[in-house]
Amino acid sequence: MRPEHVIAVVRRTRNVQIWPHASDAANNYCIDVGPVTDLLPHRDPFLLVDKILEADLLGQRLRAEYVVRRDNPIFEGHFPGDPVYPGVLLVETAGQTAVCLANLLYQQDEEIGATPQIRATRLHHASFFHIVRPGYTLEVQVAILELDSITCTFVGQVWAKGLLCCLTVGEFYVASS
Repeated sequence: MRPEHVIAVVRRTRNVQIWPHASDAANNYCIDVGPVTDLLPHRDPFLLVDKILEADLLGQRLRAEYVVRRDNPIFEGHFPGDPVYPGVLLVETAGQTAVCLANLLYQQDEEIGATPQIRATRLHHASFFHIVRPGYTLEVQVAILELDSITCTFVGQVWAKGLLCCLTVGEFYVASS
């Protein structure tokens, strides 16, 4: 993705939710934690998607949820006495959510079919606007910007308490089987 396109995406999505709360998707469905593990190679303690709330496969967007657990060991060392969830993990949460969406789309693709191996290749942009504390429930909204059989570029927003906490644009590579 060219730098000027990244800038345009960031400007467009900084003040507008990818998925407004009034659901308008024609192809929505919910997935519980079981299938999330079918869509991601990650496992605890690095599984950062608890459940998929809604998926709009036609619009290539998805909403998911992750609860920042109070007993997460990261808080012992990340500002003891004033715990803050690390921004890099907010970016990872958005990335894992985008992988869920991409895998749902790839499963519908007759050429790809199965869930492919996906590897992060590039972080185009990350901005952090509000602190995330232990116990917060994160709403993660992602949309695919570009998708083909080799790469996927996405925009992700991480929301908590009605505030945009993180905005990221990333890219991953789809490995051949």
